Formats: sequence, C-alpha cells, structure tokens
Amino acid sequence: MTVELEAIDFPEYLPLDRAAKQYHIDPELLRRAVDAGAVEAGETGGQIIVAVADVVLVAAQVCAAENDELVSLNEAARRLGISSKTVFLWHKYGWLPALATGSRNAKLISWSRAQAFGKLHRQQTQYGSRLIPRDKDLFRLGLI
Repeated sequence: MTVELEAIDFPEYLPLDRAAKQYHIDPELLRRAVDAGAVEAGETGGQIIVAVADVVLVAAQVCAAENDELVSLNEAARRLGISSKTVFLWHKYGWLPALATGSRNAKLISWSRAQAFGKLHRQQTQYGSRLIPRDKDLFRLGLI
C-alpha cells in the first residue's frame, strides 16, 4: 500500500535583523510592524524571525533610493505598463506619496517606490484583491 502525501508550502522566515538589512528596512520600523501585527513573526533561539512575504510588503511601502527619480503618476503608470487608475489608487491609499509638484500641478512620486509596487502588482495572482492587505498596510496602522 502506497500513501501519497501532499506537499505543504511553508512560509520562509529570516531573522529580523538580517531581513531588515537584506530588504533595506529600518530594523526599528520592522520591529514596530511586528508589534502591530503587520508582519508575521516568531521566536527561535532567542531571536525574532519574520515572514519574508510580509517583509517584502513592508519594503515596498518604505523603499526609496538616494537620488531617486521623481515621476508623475501618469508617467509611472506608462512606464510600468499598468492602468493610471491603479497608480492613482496607490497614491490615494498613501502608498505612493507625492514628494513634489511638477508642471500643471502634477504629483511627483518616487520612481523606485513605484517600481516596487509594480513588481508586487505583477506577482499578485488574484484580480481585484488589495495589493497590500489592510492589516499589513503600514500607512493605515500609523507606522509610516
């Protein structure tokens, strides 16, 4: 008699400090996100470990590169190949804050941050689902 076992995908975890360094996140912000329940975490060997999938969501919300290019919401949508309505929603949710105002009062946002959200958007499998779940939205939780 042969028994077939179903493969289970376990989430990947990293130590908090290593995850913060690898994803360029302030370790203190990551700790606050864990405390707020926005990042799934546990403890092993006296060390806090965090779910990589949640850390990726945090990184997308806070990423910004030095000397980052500023682009309009419409330009970001065009470059990412997605609907401008989607990018405007990301701005409305606070995920892509306006850093400056361009000609004709265009809101200018961080291109690297827009790219991070574009990457999440392409990886998302469910049409119509929220890119950042409400319980993991650092802006809504008052962490950023």
